[in-house]
Amino acid sequence: MPGVAPGPAHASAQLESGRPHVAGLEGLRALGAVAVFVKHSSLATGKQYDTGWAWLNHFEIGPTLFFVLSAFLVYQPFAAAHLAGRPLPSLTRFARHRVLRVVPAYWVALAIMLVFLRAPEQGSFGLHVRDARSVLQLFTFTQIYDPVRFFDGIAAAYTLCVEVSFYVFVAGWVVLVRRIAPRAAAPAQRLRVEFAGIGVLVGLALGWRFLVGFVFRPDGDAVCSATSTHWTCAAANWLPGYLAYFALGMLLAVLVVWTRGHGPITAFDRASDRTVPWLVLAGGVFWLYSARYGTRGLDSRTGIDGEVRHLLNGLIVLAAIVPLLGRRRSRYRSLLAGRPLVYLGVVSYGFYLWHQAFIDRLMIWTDARPFDGSFAVVAPTAFALAVAAAAVSHRAIEEPIRRRRDGLLVGART
Repeated sequence: MPGVAPGPAHASAQLESGRPHVAGLEGLRALGAVAVFVKHSSLATGKQYDTGWAWLNHFEIGPTLFFVLSAFLVYQPFAAAHLAGRPLPSLTRFARHRVLRVVPAYWVALAIMLVFLRAPEQGSFGLHVRDARSVLQLFTFTQIYDPVRFFDGIAAAYTLCVEVSFYVFVAGWVVLVRRIAPRAAAPAQRLRVEFAGIGVLVGLALGWRFLVGFVFRPDGDAVCSATSTHWTCAAANWLPGYLAYFALGMLLAVLVVWTRGHGPITAFDRASDRTVPWLVLAGGVFWLYSARYGTRGLDSRTGIDGEVRHLLNGLIVLAAIVPLLGRRRSRYRSLLAGRPLVYLGVVSYGFYLWHQAFIDRLMIWTDARPFDGSFAVVAPTAFALAVAAAAVSHRAIEEPIRRRRDGLLVGART
């Protein structure tokens, strides 16, 4: 049942798989989905431009949270196998599970929107698709590599494209790490290699962001659009640009796996068992983020301010996740493990795919203009419709595939 801690047998199975249960993560994922929704609905209606409401634009922490959580969950089985000296989990199985998790619901949502929710012209509400090339890119998760078509289709899906590229990357990364520190190596040596590898990923991310943000980016070309065709406006949003966030999730995975399977890491144990200081830090950094580095609407920050903003995003998410990884129960963890948040976390993928479509529909149905709509009407109605669509997607597509995916894999191997 959602929100209920697993029993001993279930917990043992999870520990053996390298992915032990962490209460509250689904609830935190739900908050990430709500953050994305608030940002997009407040932008479409122009609420962010009202005096005192600019902070609504700063809920772009949602994608950061998704990236960190995804890396944390995806990397745990590989880290557990490596640190314990066991064979790596099947990469074929991993790939097929990821495909079945991501592709069917996305393709169905995209196909429906292409048929029924297309925008009549550029700049109007609805799904934007320029040509056949756009359609091919949308169905192959490659639109982000084309700056002109970057926001075609489901606009928010640029983060999904990054996620898909991470799945491809991590499959090669775990093989490389295993070759550097094979099963014959001592556990402590394998742990050091994991830490060193994560450090390398952070360095690569910083180097990439420096190149596209300071060396190659032309002045004033900060946001992808029909007029921003320079490759750097898209490249900042490719996997290397977000690799530090994924590395953070991988680091947390390594720390949790080692602590639960090999022994405590004192500093991590002490840090993760403290809730209030982390939440105060998250709130304080969000305030700093809003007051010093915040923007309104489609405005953006580049240069040093943009990189500080990127760093603060990761720090907020880190402060929100760490208190869930400790051994002590807390009110914070209990709140996030509540049924409403857990359910929204479970169906959050469908919510992510559908929410912008309903925001656009509500703007059309209320005869609103871009950045000039009723947030009080559009936001709650679009939220309810997106949850309903997510529930249908989960029940009709995602959950049946999840239940049958192992059987499908066995059949494929046979």
